[in-house]
Amino acid sequence: MNLADELGVSFQAVSNWERGNSMPDISKLPEIAECLNSTIDFILGNSNETQVKKISSQRILK
Repeated sequence: MNLADELGVSFQAVSNWERGNSMPDISKLPEIAECLNSTIDFILGNSNETQVKKISSQRILK
């Protein structure tokens, strides 16, 4: 429900995404990634959690 509110979409839309019944519009991906504190690559399955943690750690160290 919170994600739906942040994205300005219905909770049914998010529920359909979660169940694989539909996909969000590609233009929503940057906003979804930001809301989930993630990356578009991770959401699309193009990176693994270890890489994301490594990148995050490097940013903190700088």
